[in-house]
Amino acid sequence: MAENGLTRVILLNRLVSLSTSRAPPDQIPPTLAGRELIQILQHRREANVAIEFLGATDDEDEAVRLRNGAGHSFIRLSQIRVSLAGDYAYATLLFEHVDDTVRSFPVVNTMTYAGREIGGDPSEWGSTAAHMVVRFPVESYDDGNYRCAVEPHSPITRSLMQTFLSRQLRRYASSVELSFDATVQGKRDRRPKQVPYRFHPKLELWADVGRGMNLVGGKGTVLSHMLFTKRSEVQSIHHGTTLSHEEVVADVDIKVSAKQGPEDADARRSWLADVRKFFEQKGYKAKLYYRHAGGGTLSGGLHHSIEGAADIFMCPKELIALTLPPKRWQPDINDEIASKMKDLVDKDQLWERRK
Repeated sequence: MAENGLTRVILLNRLVSLSTSRAPPDQIPPTLAGRELIQILQHRREANVAIEFLGATDDEDEAVRLRNGAGHSFIRLSQIRVSLAGDYAYATLLFEHVDDTVRSFPVVNTMTYAGREIGGDPSEWGSTAAHMVVRFPVESYDDGNYRCAVEPHSPITRSLMQTFLSRQLRRYASSVELSFDATVQGKRDRRPKQVPYRFHPKLELWADVGRGMNLVGGKGTVLSHMLFTKRSEVQSIHHGTTLSHEEVVADVDIKVSAKQGPEDADARRSWLADVRKFFEQKGYKAKLYYRHAGGGTLSGGLHHSIEGAADIFMCPKELIALTLPPKRWQPDINDEIASKMKDLVDKDQLWERRK
């Protein structure tokens, strides 16, 4: 640690590449490699569309979406840098959150104790910046699962980063009409045929690794069950023989109790991640319910401050020492922070499951 003791908390996560579509459950869309997804984000940043407005009316048309976002808080991909080192590529992303409610900040004179507000121009709002570093294989097999270090800096939480990345990739997929050919049976002749289905890639942050991670049982909360939901799912109903049947559209809810998992903590974490991935690849939306020590179950959205605190509590975390005091905002990628985050990503013992 540096002599001045200045440190910053970094969260360790897995960044997972997935794809979703409305194709039949047995027809899984292709998963794009992480480096390809980073290139997509890089092109969108260069085109000045790597921005998501919070609370604004959305629209598929980029020009309309940007007009609708005027006057709203937003998060954008400020910078992105990709470097090669040995067998891996490292992508460093700098996120910037701009808050429309922060127009000034107070200062106090330490000699007279007189205070005043310092404000900017009407178009200048308060801002926060945070880094993310992801490691991708260059030549070896890419399984869509990458080591990732996240610098939490409220209101930029890991959930907000994940939402931003997935929305940006969805917008790209819609603009180029990304699709794949699925093999389905015809309704009349029952012969298999190729049908194109639109799909879109997404990136998720999974906190299922590390020495301090306890996904299913800690001091205070224990996972109760997982609920997987798919709206307007087509279901076949058979009558007597397979020659007589009909199809109906229904909302499907599948509840999986956490008690069904293995007793061993490490095996249970792996089991939970596999179950969630299985259903989400089939188009189901996942919601996790935790049982509090008092007996009740908790779910739903959280304020970003509470969500940020929950990230620190739940995710595996490490401290990095800085030579200068950490800043809330910076215009460019901080080389020192990025380098030390890369060191954490490369440190194998931090990514081993607890015994």
